[in-house]
Amino acid sequence: MPMHRVLPSLVALALVACSPPSAELVRPLSGAVQVSPFHPVAVQADADVELTLAGAEAEYVDGQWWLTPTTSLAPGQVHTVLVNGVDRGLSFTTAELSSRQVGTVAEVIAEVDDARSASGSALYDEPTSAEQDAFAASLERMLDGDWDVDTALAEHGYRWDALTEPGRIVVWEATPTSHRGAFLFDFAADSGLVIQAPHPEYDTHTGEQAGDTFIALEASALFVSGAHRCTSPDASACSGTTSACGSTAPFKISDAAHSDQSFFQTAHEVTATHWPDSVAVQLHGFGWDGNEPAAYVSDGVAADDAGSIANTVRDALNAELPSTYTAASCADASETTRLCGTTNTQGRFSNASPETCATAASVASNRFVHLEQARDLRDNQREPIIAALRSLGVPVPDLR
Repeated sequence: MPMHRVLPSLVALALVACSPPSAELVRPLSGAVQVSPFHPVAVQADADVELTLAGAEAEYVDGQWWLTPTTSLAPGQVHTVLVNGVDRGLSFTTAELSSRQVGTVAEVIAEVDDARSASGSALYDEPTSAEQDAFAASLERMLDGDWDVDTALAEHGYRWDALTEPGRIVVWEATPTSHRGAFLFDFAADSGLVIQAPHPEYDTHTGEQAGDTFIALEASALFVSGAHRCTSPDASACSGTTSACGSTAPFKISDAAHSDQSFFQTAHEVTATHWPDSVAVQLHGFGWDGNEPAAYVSDGVAADDAGSIANTVRDALNAELPSTYTAASCADASETTRLCGTTNTQGRFSNASPETCATAASVASNRFVHLEQARDLRDNQREPIIAALRSLGVPVPDLR
């Protein structure tokens, strides 16, 4: 064979042999800023390469590398993924947290309580569908580890801040004017529970109780309404009535548990969809005369169902509470119950209602718990309630 035909082939082989391995950042993208220091990093690369990221462990899963922080990546710094020990330009910058710290969970709850719009004040500003969609997009980005959402959140008067407790952030109003709520997330959580307080003022102390529950269970999220349920004079378009604001009438648009046109509903839908194994627990309160159960547990459907999560929580409560209190389940036809939450729009969404505003769900998903409590349980029996919820063993969301 003539030499001039052999040499090009040898050169080509040499170039292939010396070419660096291919690797590309999938999440976050190279050059990204405000990246969550708690989320795994995704890299597209061959299985036989060696990837290194300080503070993270590498694992090859289903054709993709995941570099999962052992605790968290150093915040406010540039991080580089090395490919076979070499810098190939796979770099990103984690969010700076220290400049955003606003206090503890309890302090944030207290600040939200102080700013909450009062009953009858007409200060609640209902979001449009477009605003809900935009807010949902920001939350989805944050749940995926992209925290570069300052501009998008600011369009709604919102911002995100870090709590002094590691892993926790809050998405809330920069200056409370619309009273659409505060949404806390724990990216170092130990449970897939999402704790919710839609009526933290009307159902006295449920906001504080929700905060205590969120902390004790190391839950994944905590949502607290920013408005009294009777703030607005305007009726919600969603089905159901209440006497909470006076004479029996439709729910108000400021009632976070009974309107699908709210940031509270948006946050619920985003987390329920993004974390498919999560369970939402809503804390409510009712007037108790001592002649009925001190707690009513519902799955949001209230059909007789031996396998309902409502029965599981009911049984756990009866095991944990002092014998002077009993709990009843709306999913047990043998018990007399009330306050079963079938008009609750978050429960309807979790239970796959065809129309959350107008139609009650018919089949429970076991991903929603509606807990009505006597005042004494909310004030003095929080630990037994926390223990009962812990027994659910809801897995932590996979941040990948």
